[in-house]
This record gives sequence, C-alpha cells and structure tokens, in this order.
Amino acid sequence: MPIRLFPFILKEPYNQTEVWINGQKACFNPYGYIPFKIDIHPYCNAPGVPNTIAVKVVNEGLNSRWYAGSGIYRHVWLMKTDKVHLDEWDTFIDASKVEGKKATVDLHSILHNSGKEKVTAHLKIQIFSPQGKKFIPLLNQSIYPVKPISPFPLLLI
Repeated sequence: MPIRLFPFILKEPYNQTEVWINGQKACFNPYGYIPFKIDIHPYCNAPGVPNTIAVKVVNEGLNSRWYAGSGIYRHVWLMKTDKVHLDEWDTFIDASKVEGKKATVDLHSILHNSGKEKVTAHLKIQIFSPQGKKFIPLLNQSIYPVKPISPFPLLLI
C-alpha cells in the first residue's frame, strides 16, 4: 500500500497560529495573513483511529492596521496525496516569448518524492484554449525523481 501524505493548508490566518494534531503541537506560525502548509502525517493515528486537529489563533493588542480581530479568514484544506506528487505552489508557466503568431511556453514544476526509492512517474499535460478546445496534443513525460525534490522543465514551441 502506498504511503499517503496529509497536507493541512491554512489560507491567511491571523495571527500567531498554532496547529495541534492529537495533542501534539505540529506547527507554529507567528505571522498573519500568510498562507502556510504542514504535513500532518507524522502526527496521525493508525488507520481506523480518529484524529483531532485543533487550530489556535491569537491576537495580542492592537497589532493590525486592517482589522483588530483574529481568526481564519480564508479556506482550510486537508488533502491526501501519494508519496510522489506535484505540490500546489510549485508549477508555473512562462509564455513571455512571443514573436508574431509563434510563442514559446516554458512549464516548470517540482516533483516531490517522499519515498526512499527511485521511482518512475508519468506526467500527462493537456493545454486548452479559452474556448475549451485542446490547444496541443496530450504530452506524456516520464520523470525519474531520485531526490526528494526533483525540479523539471518542459519547453513547448
């Protein structure tokens, strides 16, 4: 059975945020209005045993120029990923090279491998036009992440 990771993502809590999993302090973020993510897998109970996630947000004094309160102002997600996965903030596209009707598109991402052995991952990419039509055929790319974090570029012309 593959190892599962459980990223817990908080979008913009304010301020001095603590995350507790099953009575263990898993994270402290002293800053406000900044999204952050932690992997709660090391703090989870065995399968079949319930888990408890607690989030504490503290506001001490008048310390914000926008709003004097505290809390969680954006979404909170608990996700489940495989040990080999793409991360939310690690993929971007640069299409700044345009000449006439020709454009060069650079796609960059980072493949994460939380396992200990080398694996083969298959990346499938489809790009669609604003009208919803396939812009280019399906691209298949085999990636061999040896390290825990393996960056890879893909150039489309």
